[in-house]
Amino acid sequence: MVWTQVGSSNELVYETVTIPDVTGIMATGLYMVPFMPLWIAMPAAWVAAALTFEVSHDDTTYVDLFIGGSETSYTVAVSQAIGIDADDALKMGPYLKLRSGTAATPVDQTAARVLTIYARRIQS
Repeated sequence: MVWTQVGSSNELVYETVTIPDVTGIMATGLYMVPFMPLWIAMPAAWVAAALTFEVSHDDTTYVDLFIGGSETSYTVAVSQAIGIDADDALKMGPYLKLRSGTAATPVDQTAARVLTIYARRIQS
């Protein structure tokens, strides 16, 4: 996956990702370095479900993202931009997968859903 630059600045980028209809989770992780997610643009069609995350250090072994003992979960709706809390964003990576539903109850979509993740370059 290759991040696409927004406008003339390379500070803001986006990448489209697909959540398949059957498994409810991205098949391939998104490499987040050196970016921090800002918001996720939801598609025009979405079976009601929370949006949750898996993270990995090596793009092989993924674990569910829990912060403070609770699964990191966002309430989402069709055709909305969902802001990612900065504290959550700093914990998302270096590899990230999005899931429809929770770890305990993934939700199958009726078709593959394409979401767009917008991110900002992290200054070193």
